[in-house]
Amino acid sequence: MKRRNVLRGSITVEASFILPICIISIVILMYLVFYIADGAILTGIVEKNLTKARLSNMISEYHFPEIKENIQRDLDSSVVAMRIISIECSKQNEKLKVTVKGEMLIPFGVVKKIELLVSDEVKKLSQVEFIRNVRRVGDLL
Repeated sequence: MKRRNVLRGSITVEASFILPICIISIVILMYLVFYIADGAILTGIVEKNLTKARLSNMISEYHFPEIKENIQRDLDSSVVAMRIISIECSKQNEKLKVTVKGEMLIPFGVVKKIELLVSDEVKKLSQVEFIRNVRRVGDLL
């Protein structure tokens, strides 16, 4: 009879070690999933807005505020756990480059935040390419 009580106590002790490890693992996996999802969302939004800017022939410093506003508007309704720090536009040799920097805060552990940097660039269309691609602008809008 005593042997049976010893076994029950050992199961409780083992469970008290395993259960916190399982819960912490699940929380870490959830944060990883949020990080990967937000990274994919950021990349997609940047590529979509750059393609729209390229097809609309909006590759000049004059259009930077509009491009930033479009990206910010798309990110406000899409990002799950990431906080957007900055959106930067630059133009070099007929290329438009957009860089979005975000961070995800982590409430526990040694690492307090994880940063994500998404950058993409497109080349300005020539006049012939622009005329060929005019129909695509309507599809994107």
